[in-house]
Amino acid sequence: MCYSYSVGSKPVWALLWLFVAALLAGCVNDDPASEPSLGVGDRCPRFELAMSDGSVLSSADFAGRRVMLVFFNTGCEDCRRELPEIQCVADRLSSDGDASVGGVPEVICVSRGEGAESVAAYWRANGLTLPYSAAGDDRVYRLFASSLIPRVYIIGVDSRIEASFAERLPSEAELYRLMRPGAGVGALGQ
Repeated sequence: MCYSYSVGSKPVWALLWLFVAALLAGCVNDDPASEPSLGVGDRCPRFELAMSDGSVLSSADFAGRRVMLVFFNTGCEDCRRELPEIQCVADRLSSDGDASVGGVPEVICVSRGEGAESVAAYWRANGLTLPYSAAGDDRVYRLFASSLIPRVYIIGVDSRIEASFAERLPSEAELYRLMRPGAGVGALGQ
């Protein structure tokens, strides 16, 4: 028996096209199949960052320090929601002073494909003081991942990844706890 969809068929096709368009929009420039397998226990890849203050920071500089590496794009709604919380964690760590094993804890933000001018404007408009790198490309990001932001890595004093998070980050309190001395390898992550 054949069924006729003559009544209301246009809304069905419109919904189908809308569904397909939504699926494709979420996949633009992201290829999860090529996702690097960096996770808890892996060594931090080698890279250099041109920072917003003009300095150059190398991943080799992380040795002996616990670092929170944050990948973001100010056009990302999740990033806009998480960056103020990360700022609060950085402020709290800064007020602790030289409290971490091997040196002062550090939070470093790295833009994923967004240039310095737009990131600087966003930082000013939102009162952020986090150190950031905005090279306009995603070469450093691609060393860690190929999809999903915000993405946060906690890198330990031994330059190994102790925790990683994508899209939805843990609470401000949990991020702070992970950056404190003694958090240790395998403390938390995905």
